Amino acid sequence: MSTDPRLTPSRLAYRASSDPEVIRKILNQESICTISYADNGQAYALPTAFVLHNDHIVFHGSAKSHFLEKLTGQPVCLTVFAMNALVLAASAFHHSMNYESVVLFGEPKEITDPEEKVECLRAFTEKIVPGRWEHLRPITDGEVKATRVLAIPLKEVSCKVRQGGPSDDKQDEHFPVWTGVIPVSRNFGEPEAVGNKKEMPLPAHITALYEK
Repeated sequence: MSTDPRLTPSRLAYRASSDPEVIRKILNQESICTISYADNGQAYALPTAFVLHNDHIVFHGSAKSHFLEKLTGQPVCLTVFAMNALVLAASAFHHSMNYESVVLFGEPKEITDPEEKVECLRAFTEKIVPGRWEHLRPITDGEVKATRVLAIPLKEVSCKVRQGGPSDDKQDEHFPVWTGVIPVSRNFGEPEAVGNKKEMPLPAHITALYEK
């Protein structure tokens, strides 16, 4: 576990870890993070999509984005959270969730090399819909210029994970109320084509996404 006090939970620190493989696993399975920063004494926290690429958290937006302009080179705190189950105990006090979370500190750096930007955007697209990039109309130089790409290295980072059932008090073990774990799942629904694409057959990379 990290010795950085910012990355060490004040409660239940045994659930925290700086194991790179555990952190990469969480980041590879999740797609949304929250980025927090301060500007002129005002705190901001904004959600955005991301991809883990070459051991960097990569996110992007418009080249004219005020948000991304403010983030470049400034200290930020990035968080990722996934709820995996509800944990129902005999008392309201001991109700909980099974979850996985990551906290990352760093200063976003802008990716300016056009080829590197395209590679980051390809990785982002493939993270969201695997196999999609090769089917798309090729990206243009204008689109690359109109997109700002930022990256934060996985250096100051840790994760925290809760697993298992409720932590009931001994005297509550025989209290007559159901206790246990209710798994949480997230699934894609059946795709709905739009416009003149309604007669096209679904490509394999789309059926694989929602059938999975």
